[in-house]
Amino acid sequence: NATRHRAALDAIAAHLKSPEGPGWLAKGALLLARIDRDDIDIDERLDEIARLAKRAGETAKGVADPAARLDAFLFEELGFHGARAEYHHHSNSDLASLLDDREGMPLTLAMLYLEIGWRLGLKLDGVGLPGNFVVRWNRDKDKPVFVDVHERGKRLPEADLPKLAGLPPGSTLPKDSLKGMT
Repeated sequence: NATRHRAALDAIAAHLKSPEGPGWLAKGALLLARIDRDDIDIDERLDEIARLAKRAGETAKGVADPAARLDAFLFEELGFHGARAEYHHHSNSDLASLLDDREGMPLTLAMLYLEIGWRLGLKLDGVGLPGNFVVRWNRDKDKPVFVDVHERGKRLPEADLPKLAGLPPGSTLPKDSLKGMT
């Protein structure tokens, strides 16, 4: 329906003009998903993410490595995982579907990881690679850690990113390609 599509696009345009803060990324993703799915209750989904973040925060209190605790919470306890069999199915790129079935593409998993990690106080950025997406954890200013959320939070050194991006052995990525995306 053209009217529904136009309303969804108008809501996205308005959202992009709003100030960033907790839930901003998730709300944008949910608004985008609503172009194809008018059944998405955005406030309900944002509340669900807030509840997940609260639970993650409760389990991370006093731990030495809150990012490892976030990995355990999302990938082991809740069962979030990277899509395998039908990787390119549209539901794997839809944040609402990720919350429903716990399966998604790297970008979708990264959005959830970022939203919850930020609320835990982790210094995280999304990093787009050719054909992939990872999270950069800025734990130490000079040595960021890259998190492959599609592989259940696997930590990667920068040297492994060209392979993850599908580049030939010996390739490197331009330094500016590893900047965080906002």
